[in-house]
Amino acid sequence: MMEPKSAYRLAPISRWIYKPAWGKFASYDVPLNGAVSGEMEITVTTRTETCVGGARVKGGDVRPFTLTPGGPPVIPKSTFDGLLRGTLEIATFGRLGEFVEKRWPGMRDISGNPGKTVRELYSDRFVHRERVRPDLPDGSTRKRFTSKVCAGWLRRCGKLERYEIVECQLGRVGIRDLGQHFQASGDDQKSLAKGGNGTGDRYVLLGYNQAKPFDDQMTIRIDDVDAVDHPHARGTELYHERRHAILGTGQGILGTVVLTGKPEVANGNPFGRRRKKQEFVFSNPCRGELSAPAKIGNVRDVEPDVFDAFEYLNSGADGNDAHPGWTFWKLALKCGEAIPVFYLFEDDRVAAMGFASMFKVAFGENTHHLLARSHPDHLEMAGPDRVPDFPTTLLGEAAALGKDDAAGRTGGRAGRILFSAARGPEGLKLKCRKYVLSNPNEGYYPFYVRQDEDSDRNRQIMATFAARQSDTRLFVKEPELGGTKIWPAGDGTLRRETENEQFRGTEENGAKSTIHFVPPGTTFIGRVVFHNVLPQELGALVWALTATPKSNPAILRIGAAKSYGHGEVTVSLGEPVMSHGTPLTLDGARAAFGKHMEDAVAAAYPSKTWARTPQVQALLKSRRPNLDLSIMSVKEYADSRHSQKRMGPFVDMGGELGVRHQARASQFRPRFLDSVTTKADRPEVRTSFEIPPPKGTKVRVVKGRWYDKLNDFVGVVESEEPKPNGNIDIRFKEFPQAHAVKWRNLAPG
Repeated sequence: MMEPKSAYRLAPISRWIYKPAWGKFASYDVPLNGAVSGEMEITVTTRTETCVGGARVKGGDVRPFTLTPGGPPVIPKSTFDGLLRGTLEIATFGRLGEFVEKRWPGMRDISGNPGKTVRELYSDRFVHRERVRPDLPDGSTRKRFTSKVCAGWLRRCGKLERYEIVECQLGRVGIRDLGQHFQASGDDQKSLAKGGNGTGDRYVLLGYNQAKPFDDQMTIRIDDVDAVDHPHARGTELYHERRHAILGTGQGILGTVVLTGKPEVANGNPFGRRRKKQEFVFSNPCRGELSAPAKIGNVRDVEPDVFDAFEYLNSGADGNDAHPGWTFWKLALKCGEAIPVFYLFEDDRVAAMGFASMFKVAFGENTHHLLARSHPDHLEMAGPDRVPDFPTTLLGEAAALGKDDAAGRTGGRAGRILFSAARGPEGLKLKCRKYVLSNPNEGYYPFYVRQDEDSDRNRQIMATFAARQSDTRLFVKEPELGGTKIWPAGDGTLRRETENEQFRGTEENGAKSTIHFVPPGTTFIGRVVFHNVLPQELGALVWALTATPKSNPAILRIGAAKSYGHGEVTVSLGEPVMSHGTPLTLDGARAAFGKHMEDAVAAAYPSKTWARTPQVQALLKSRRPNLDLSIMSVKEYADSRHSQKRMGPFVDMGGELGVRHQARASQFRPRFLDSVTTKADRPEVRTSFEIPPPKGTKVRVVKGRWYDKLNDFVGVVESEEPKPNGNIDIRFKEFPQAHAVKWRNLAPG
């Protein structure tokens, strides 16, 4: 089978953060010993059609950036700033937390793929499978599936950004029965089951009027019916915990109608075989009974990470369209009202939730959790006490608002490299092309999570995001990000659209953007000013823009539609013109940078060399032409995912620096919190952990909803190992009266 393909590659995340000795003292104003100042000319020549344009608008035009209306195209300074910083973050082992978006990749796989990891990660969490032997003449066995999904009402706790779920009973009701109960017309009943209708539109088909209270319109009388075996496809039996029958009148219990998803249509028949035929009723309590304490049973707290993942996957923050359930219910949740959700209750906690009975599940960790495992300093926030890495020392950083110290320092610093815009020629004839512009899908786990070398044998690829400690047979306990995305040079030709891009770009959905490209061979000329920089810092600038493994010019990628082969450019620099300091040539500056980095690596890792680190090797390899940068079709993507194929490492990892770091704080879930004691000098909480947190781990102690005051208290773990009795003492900066406090949970800080 064909190996997975992609137009991008990944430079490995560094497990070591380099912080130059002069970083705390580097300044635009205070001269550094041995520093130089001056400027260089910078020339950019396009190798393929290139467009460095303004904001990307779905279905709109993307035109080259200009300084004046109708003026010549230019490459703005922000493009050079991003190119330089992105390269140096990799080559000098810088912090990446500020440049890695916090994302919650997730999955929803109901394709019937028999792969073990898909079942372990997804379907086995939703259903329990068993073999049954019904009273059939042939004595054959059948499979029965019992749902593990719970139902409840999600609501915010007071005015704080904390959430809880009020447990309720889940029942099913036929879509046809709903239509008849609400006296919907024949056409509306068909539309109710028809594809393309969102949650709000389907409620309207039942007669819902937004001007009136929802509960007054969607609360019905239902009658409990014993659980029954419901015949399902392919000789199985689907077992429902409850199934409710609607009663137009009577003394049944109250239930709230909950509509989900966008039903699909089979062969034009909205009620066709193997398609959605049922919706849901939430009862005991229904939504209108939540104001009555006597009606409320179990209340389950929702951890911050669980809610963040739920919001990310449903609100459209992941780049997909917002879930219709989120679109309909988000305002109610924001206003403090309860909304219906389905959830998984695992290990005595709400583990995940969504708007359908088989919802999209976030993996156990987000990208920041995985990044911190490479090195926790990647996520160290800007501030006056942070020691800057090499790129920040040279290029500066914004001030950290609210982080100023006693002396009024905020940690902000000015950069000492300043690019001008590079100006192109007048009167260029632009090439117009239409493309579907989209970000690569992080849902393909083998690309975005670092794989163990033996993962093909252990079949752990699909599970690496899960980090579930309960199953060491399958799950990688401490996954890391696969790397930093880089766009290698191609062979100078443009690739064709896949069938999926062609489908998404049809005129009906308007997904294509019209992009205007400058032709190959176009030259842009600008300049770069450097002020008070050390020779190795000037060399870093030269190396980042021109370094190549051979004598040929380095090929870099900028602008729009890089995945289609656009945006390949070469950069050349004029010799530095000095205004201050000892004259330097380009070769001399480049050599000074290389020597400095070799010395820095040798001081920390005597057996390693900077030039052989996988980060440097990945950057140099990406600048060679003729790599295969084709991408997978929809079928190839599905085949690779089901067969658990992965791209191998982009470069050899033998020269890697550092080791993988320990798990994140939220994995140190306590077995119990058994006492709160007070000493003469401090209060403390005593608990026992399944895995001891490393020394200095910050945790947040969360009080339950039933207390008088709802506050967070930030503490620091005082001991690296548990005491002989298995306890760990946590000291707090603030603490209320000990007798008034009980504690229930620890969450990551």
